[in-house]
Amino acid sequence: MAPFPTLPREEADPQGKLFKMKSKTACKNDGSRYKEPSSGAKGHRVIATSTITGNYEVIICTITSKGQVPGIEFLPINLPINPTIGSASYWQFPLKLRQSLDQYEPTDLRAPSYLRLEPFKVPLEMLIPLTSSVGGHLTLSRDSIGLLCKKMADLNLIKPFYPEREEEKKRKDQGKKQEEQEKKSKIEAEPLYLEYGYQSLQASIKKAELERQLADPEAYKKECEEAMQWEDWADAMEEHGGFDCDY
Repeated sequence: MAPFPTLPREEADPQGKLFKMKSKTACKNDGSRYKEPSSGAKGHRVIATSTITGNYEVIICTITSKGQVPGIEFLPINLPINPTIGSASYWQFPLKLRQSLDQYEPTDLRAPSYLRLEPFKVPLEMLIPLTSSVGGHLTLSRDSIGLLCKKMADLNLIKPFYPEREEEKKRKDQGKKQEEQEKKSKIEAEPLYLEYGYQSLQASIKKAELERQLADPEAYKKECEEAMQWEDWADAMEEHGGFDCDY
């Protein structure tokens, strides 16, 4: 991969290379090779960690233009970026992000753990010098964070993660599952409902018959006799070939 051409000082922009690393523990768990950049490296790195997936992956942007851009002095800051990463947190020349990248979820990349991607330029005006009690350092502006995130997304290194959209999707999925479960339960219970309805109908008929019998035994007896005569007549007609009905 050919490096960027060296530009005159007044035209030179800091150049960046994207790296992706995993912690020693993560590499040990998935069997990939662990490699950490040299602590004496000349570059200056933008570091962001993600805790969404829980695997302590590190995204690094190395600025390689030290000494090429006038008016910029890189001073080391020896505080850990994130103690949970272990030794990978202690880099000599970090560039600190003004805003967190925790809202981004890194794409899973397998071995090797140290992956160099296509270089890109970071405009000089996007680097903001800051000072602190432990020494000077640089931070990225909001615009530069947007550029960095876009570049990483273009390289399929990260993908946007929106918690509110995830929550909405989760609610919709749960509602859909509940609706399907209710539909399934209704289908499974339908034969029981039919059987119960038939039994209820039979019970209602028997109850009505009993009420008529208790209210007027003579009338009920006469009704039963007429019904039996009708059944006998219908049976006799069926034996002789049936009968026609004009509608």
